[in-house]
Amino acid sequence: MASPQISSAANLVSAGFGVAVVPSSMRQVQVGGVSYHELHGKPLATGSALIHRQRERSPAVTNFVRIVKQYRSAARRSSGS
Repeated sequence: MASPQISSAANLVSAGFGVAVVPSSMRQVQVGGVSYHELHGKPLATGSALIHRQRERSPAVTNFVRIVKQYRSAARRSSGS
């Protein structure tokens, strides 16, 4: 399930719209008919993507993109990818 607001995930589950994988901190959100179960085993991971306008000139955006690209390069080097 994808939810625009993670806090609404428990309500969607309660209403019968499926299941959700949420951070363990969500256990504090008590909703009738919803139970939380810890996941064991290999940690979950997901890919991420960064999108931005190609001709963006905002210093905040261009610096953020630069930092993300540096982080990605460093992560690839450390993982051997």
